[in-house]
Amino acid sequence: IFTVLKIIGVAVTDSQSCWAYVDEKSVKEIKNKTLKEQEEIQKNTTKLINEISSSNSILGKDKENNRKIIESKTQSSDNSNEDEDTDSDTDNNESYGTGEARLDWNNLTKTSNLASSADLKKALNKTKNLKKFAKYADELYKTEHENKVNVFFLIGVEAHESGIMSSKISKDCNNLGGVKGSPKCSGHGSYRKFSNKGDFIEYHGKLLGEKYLKKGGSFYHGKKIDNVVGTYCGSCPGWVNAVKKFGNQVYGKAK
Repeated sequence: IFTVLKIIGVAVTDSQSCWAYVDEKSVKEIKNKTLKEQEEIQKNTTKLINEISSSNSILGKDKENNRKIIESKTQSSDNSNEDEDTDSDTDNNESYGTGEARLDWNNLTKTSNLASSADLKKALNKTKNLKKFAKYADELYKTEHENKVNVFFLIGVEAHESGIMSSKISKDCNNLGGVKGSPKCSGHGSYRKFSNKGDFIEYHGKLLGEKYLKKGGSFYHGKKIDNVVGTYCGSCPGWVNAVKKFGNQVYGKAK
């Protein structure tokens, strides 16, 4: 140090006089100051480490939550593709029964969405010319749900085909839909006889659901009412409008 001081022109005595000020008190003060600075650095370092740890913990939770959300969405997507015959616009049981009436003449597999048969019964009782069907609200509601046939469409067909339960076939054979088959109804050609109207309604819902509105069914040509009429009553030019009229009447009261 002294050699360096000499080179730069500082006398040794001057340097010695500088060292004279570095007494025990000065050294202690310097040490204390250094210790405080080190403590402060350590304190700030610890604080920073804690903040980083906390951030990582939060990020970890977010990552876990995001992972669960992604897995859930992926699973839902996979489930939606399990049945190739299930169209995106068809009804499913999760949305069934919310109480908000629904009718889509372009997709008759969308059920009415009524919360219960009691709601259907109320709507029928409000529809003056169709009150006779209120007695069979339970059967109508049950077969709709089991066979995915909109109940307003079902009522429309049966009201039109039976003359609102006034035709001879509906009275003598309990046949509300012009259905043919065995056992035959005596005196009514090839029309089928049913033990009661409730039995017919449940049979009719199954017939429409499986044969007319389900892919692969014997008479399936699509889910629109215009697709059904071709094989159900091909020679009936006013059939679609008549069925819609009755179906819309009940639907209007259920909304």
